[in-house]
Amino acid sequence: FFFCGGFLMQIFQKQIDKKISNLKKKKHDESYCEIIDNDIIFPSGYYFNHGYLKNKNKLNYSKIDEIRTNTFPTTALINGNEIIFLISKDKGELISFAKKNNIRINEPTDNWSLICEKFLDTEFDKEW
Repeated sequence: FFFCGGFLMQIFQKQIDKKISNLKKKKHDESYCEIIDNDIIFPSGYYFNHGYLKNKNKLNYSKIDEIRTNTFPTTALINGNEIIFLISKDKGELISFAKKNNIRINEPTDNWSLICEKFLDTEFDKEW
């Protein structure tokens, strides 16, 4: 039984890998946002089902407090406390959108990198 299953997997492995790759690409493409006029559109809806964008696919510029460019992916702060992930094919387009609509562009300090830098990335010699 196991031999047959393994044999079939080997025969169809390329087709299985191709299907999995296509599904991953489709899911990744669905998560992209687009800029249309004064809105950021999520064509397949926003991928987190909680918060302001629940059951919405459009974020108007007037709701955005700031765009954070040093995060991955680029993020938008809305309602003073909610982070929206802006997966875009062109980060420059998001920056242009922010400038056009007078949205503050921010690069806040990454507290986790400050905490971890001294402990994870530092080696001390025996004298120290």
